[in-house]
Amino acid sequence: MILSNLARTLLCTAAALAATSLAAPIDTWEPFNTTVHQPSTVAQATDFPDQVWMGYSNGNVYLSTNGRNAQPAWTRMDSAADRYGGTIDIAPNEVVSSIAPVGSFDSYKAYVSFSNNMAGGGKVWAVNSSRSGLSWTDLTSRIPGSGTILSVSVGPRSSIVYVAMSNGVAYSGDYGATFRAGQAYNDPLTPPSGAVVSATADDAMNLLSVDLSLVGTTNGEIWLANGAKRSFAPQWTKISNASMPQEVVAKVSIDSRDLTGKTFAVDFVSYNQGTWITRDGGTTWAKTNEAMFQGGLKGVVHTTTFAVAPNATTLYGAVIGRMGLSLPVRTDDNGTTWFTTTRSSGNNLAMDYKHKEGWPYGNQLMPVFRIKNLGSVPVSLAGSTIEYLFSPQGEGAAILTWWCDWSPYGCNDVRASFYPYNMTVTLPSNAIVAPETVSGEIQGRVAKSDWSNFDQTKHFSYIQSALDWTLNRRVLIHTPTGGIVWGTYSY
Repeated sequence: MILSNLARTLLCTAAALAATSLAAPIDTWEPFNTTVHQPSTVAQATDFPDQVWMGYSNGNVYLSTNGRNAQPAWTRMDSAADRYGGTIDIAPNEVVSSIAPVGSFDSYKAYVSFSNNMAGGGKVWAVNSSRSGLSWTDLTSRIPGSGTILSVSVGPRSSIVYVAMSNGVAYSGDYGATFRAGQAYNDPLTPPSGAVVSATADDAMNLLSVDLSLVGTTNGEIWLANGAKRSFAPQWTKISNASMPQEVVAKVSIDSRDLTGKTFAVDFVSYNQGTWITRDGGTTWAKTNEAMFQGGLKGVVHTTTFAVAPNATTLYGAVIGRMGLSLPVRTDDNGTTWFTTTRSSGNNLAMDYKHKEGWPYGNQLMPVFRIKNLGSVPVSLAGSTIEYLFSPQGEGAAILTWWCDWSPYGCNDVRASFYPYNMTVTLPSNAIVAPETVSGEIQGRVAKSDWSNFDQTKHFSYIQSALDWTLNRRVLIHTPTGGIVWGTYSY
């Protein structure tokens, strides 16, 4: 069993949120809620679906042995008690990019990859908790090759460890003691095409009759292996198609809550390939919307994993930004809207944007805003602000004026302030957006005191094609308690 001196349950309750004037959480499934650190990956142990692991952006690693409950108990696994009654970190304090559990009844083991792109490459560690205590072992120096480490996974029957890298894959048949660049001849997860396995994900649906594995390869193929747990000769079905990227597969995932076993997610090594999802076993695939990467933030969501929370459909991941930094992301609507915030309802706000003029050089700006609430409770927008960004050179010495034409909250208390590089619209005390809906339109016009023309092509927040509603990551939403809950300043 997990040692009691390691147990640390950090569930965030509705009462605690109320004390800080935040909206109630969507659920309390995650180990803890914070506006600083967010979950970056989640995984279930093969054959033990109640054993759920979760990694965070600050390197925290948690384990729950009742993870399919609505409010599971969590144990922190990346730190240990010291002799003075405090805690010491025994794992890297870096973004957790993937976790590959090895489940059993009386011990808890997993392989964990950490994103370390500023230093170039990332890390892989092994964690083991048993009657003898908690230990972490750095396996990074044992891995051949110089590619960036994307994820780590474990075969369902042979326990071969796969480390997917940007330029290939490393294999270990001795539980991480040594790694090699070539696939073992007796590995049951060798696809018929002969392509090398780069990542695997096994089902955790707690149905003994199900034996399904999802396999990615270095040439971009996606295969289903039926029977890999029970046999060295599984039945293979190729489910990728020619429209998908033909490159190293960074990560594959099975949605363990879909008892039909037909919902999968796949990521590829290049930043612009997106996350691909199928809900019919691979007959059709859809690429998720990654509009959040507009404006200079570019990366691959290389750790996508379906959450196993019973009352949520969440994908967690991490992207590599322009400066090499890893940024955790999540989506609660199957890839349409990506957030960089935690899963409390007050942070589930997104900006819908359009403009009334197709010509970018007129003497008025006419952006139209509405705010989407993807959460499960109403959210007060009182005192929240919408920040619209101009060009880095600003708008010169001319005085700017904004007229509110219409808003669902009236126009008397909707105010705009101007700074050299932005316009900030403050929402009134009666501004509320209902759950799982959008606010009404907030319409206005901006003009210069001399009525000279704008060049909106230089404005960071302007999207010329947005003549209809468009998710705009370049228009920021600030709340009084949560700070920036939507948008980025990245150019």
